[in-house]
Amino acid sequence: MDASSDQNVRISLSKASQLRTRYPDKYPVIIESIGSGIEVERRKYLASSSSTMGELMFSIRKYVSLRDHEAMFIYVNSTLVPTSALVSEIWNSHKEDECLYIEIHKENTFGR
Repeated sequence: MDASSDQNVRISLSKASQLRTRYPDKYPVIIESIGSGIEVERRKYLASSSSTMGELMFSIRKYVSLRDHEAMFIYVNSTLVPTSALVSEIWNSHKEDECLYIEIHKENTFGR
């Protein structure tokens, strides 16, 4: 996936503000870039402020093409985020243009 297609995923600041006004307890999340060999069906999410990054990762994994032996990792601003952190905590420290932009990467597990 090249950088130009990643730019198409971004949403405007006004659209993000509209979403925040309409859904005050949810945060717009965009899968901005992905590691090689990962196909993503859905790149835009509204994450609940009370959910954890692990719950968000579970939701995202449903739309990502990974094999059973591959693990998915979420990065925000090139930093691996803990799965126990609340989405609201990550939002407060890493939001950009009223959206939370995340990267997903995969890694083989179990020695494969």
